Amino acid sequence: MIGNVMWRSPEGQIGKGIGKPSEVFSFGLLCFFVITGVEWLHPNFDDLETDPEPVILYKLLTAFGPLPKALVSHINDEQGGALMEGLWEAIEDEGLYEPFKDSPQNRFPNLDHEAKGLISRMTNLDPAKRATMSQVMEDPYWDAVRDLRVVGAKGSTKDH
Repeated sequence: MIGNVMWRSPEGQIGKGIGKPSEVFSFGLLCFFVITGVEWLHPNFDDLETDPEPVILYKLLTAFGPLPKALVSHINDEQGGALMEGLWEAIEDEGLYEPFKDSPQNRFPNLDHEAKGLISRMTNLDPAKRATMSQVMEDPYWDAVRDLRVVGAKGSTKDH
């Protein structure tokens, strides 16, 4: 498997069907953390009695579901597909689906409507529907970020 388990896409957690859309998903998770400072999907690794990949995959499905059939087809792996489908079934049965895109504005610090929209497009579970990196970089969210001014250590301002 490639990369840190915490930043992998669903297909990255399975280890099949990894490509450029996987990198966009990972960047979306990283952007979420950098913007909010919240380790929302981070399990307590010390308490895990299993490999972390299925636990994190469960968290990703809970946050960014529902599970699209296109993702199961995309990974093209019977065991991985069965794992995803079983996890999604458990999420539905327990009523644990908490869609990120529907989370209230005040749930996560610094996450405004534009940032949430961008991250939602980056973390679409269907790799074919995920934003491309070009689309991510052209998103209007970055215009607002470029307009921010940061106060320097000596009280001067400088463009960020």
